[in-house]
Amino acid sequence: MTKNLSPKTKYILSIILIIVGIISLFNTNSNPTALIERIFKPINLNGGTFHYAGIISIMLIYYGLKEIYKYKEYRYLGTGNKRIVWTIIVLLVISKSSSYVIKAVKSLSKDLNAIYYYRESSNNELNFIQRENGKISINCRFELENCSKEAQEFYIKVLVPETFKKHIVEEEFIFGEDEINKGKKFIMSGKEKKNFQINFTGDREDISDSNSCFTFSAREFEFVLYNDDEEIKFIKGM
Repeated sequence: MTKNLSPKTKYILSIILIIVGIISLFNTNSNPTALIERIFKPINLNGGTFHYAGIISIMLIYYGLKEIYKYKEYRYLGTGNKRIVWTIIVLLVISKSSSYVIKAVKSLSKDLNAIYYYRESSNNELNFIQRENGKISINCRFELENCSKEAQEFYIKVLVPETFKKHIVEEEFIFGEDEINKGKKFIMSGKEKKNFQINFTGDREDISDSNSCFTFSAREFEFVLYNDDEEIKFIKGM
């Protein structure tokens, strides 16, 4: 921090540093990647991927605590070890409370941003099963909650995972779509939590191999909620 700043200004900036460090570790639920990692993207190495963005957030929190001690001289921040302990405590609190914080923020929305996706639910699954005549059955299950008090209306579109696109003609499926209807509209009441189970039928890419049987399952997949005014895409993280 600049030496020309007054101690009180440094103290305020230290608090801002901690707040920024904390906020940067949250995500938006529709994208599970932390905000800080969307700015400072992982580095691909020969042996894997180096995620360094979280270190930046941790340093912001630690340095903020250090500068607060200089101004207030709190005993519990007096040494480097104590500040490390408090930084770890802050990280644990963020980890345990992140879903509640995200839901609280979503409860303020009156549109599709109010929808919360339970990514860790055991109900989430996408299955592809080969049928006769080159047809593929797709079964999709996931759990959502409308965090607002307002009812939300939307259609559902499921995206085919990248690893499976070579096996199937379609790249996405809209539930209930046909030549007449653009899809089946779902309605979630305010504060409603609901398990969705929807089915689609697709076409095999390689018709010559249409009689072979296979199955494909995924716990992580991408889908879109949309209506006439907006759309929210729930994607996989980095």
